[in-house]
Amino acid sequence: MPPKRGNVVGYDVARMMLQFTMLTPDNSSVAMLTMITTCRLNDVDPKALLADVFARMADLPASRLHELLPWQWKLQRQADKPADQQVA
Repeated sequence: MPPKRGNVVGYDVARMMLQFTMLTPDNSSVAMLTMITTCRLNDVDPKALLADVFARMADLPASRLHELLPWQWKLQRQADKPADQQVA
């Protein structure tokens, strides 16, 4: 499932910010902005995602890295919850 695009205006502003920051030598801020924006557009808590990714990354084979993408991670978390705790 591809990431949601969400609010077009917010997406365009984030894209312009991303293009502006790519002109600077420090691209770590670009990566963090991209990750946080993608999480927010997919209703994922960025802190929870990062904590889980860092905990699982070393033991996960390369063929399963797609499971750490925010939209896949969210689906796994929803599947792990008992039926009575899932929000409709």
